Amino acid sequence: MTSRGSSAGELEEDVDRARLRVGATIVQLRSNLSPRNLAEEIARESGIQGISATDVVEYCVKRHPIPTLLIGVGAGILAFSLARSHRKATNSDGEALRDAAASLARSATDVFRDRAQRKRQEFMGAAKPHIEAGASHISDIIGKGVDNLVGQIPANAEMRPVIQSAIQTLLFTALNAILPRPR
Repeated sequence: MTSRGSSAGELEEDVDRARLRVGATIVQLRSNLSPRNLAEEIARESGIQGISATDVVEYCVKRHPIPTLLIGVGAGILAFSLARSHRKATNSDGEALRDAAASLARSATDVFRDRAQRKRQEFMGAAKPHIEAGASHISDIIGKGVDNLVGQIPANAEMRPVIQSAIQTLLFTALNAILPRPR
């Protein structure tokens, strides 16, 4: 940084460099902490990147063959009994099968939606401490930078808190203008 006898131009250059570094850090954090990047990193680290539905079924059959078989048999029996009971009640076989398939699809959708919601909550719970730690670290770095900058400004001790508050207000305003609003 600069010495105590710095000119206003040098101080402005220091502030501009600091602003560029903070801006670059914010851009990098936005990129690294995007949901897509976090999900890709989790998939890469856990080894589930590129897994298809067929792979999931094969895994379930290999890892848990009896429960998978029972679920398949149960779904088949349910579809068959629904189709048979609807066939007796109505003359339209196609409609009974469509109703049974729609019922199964709704049930499966509800189950998958509930599981996805739980997984999302687990993911957010796991990511929250890391995001808070990163934000705290950035806050400490910015605080030290502001303290260093204020310490280099030639002013008396009574003016330093005013200058520090002005710089903090400018940083806060700049971050509010840059960061997206929560929905």
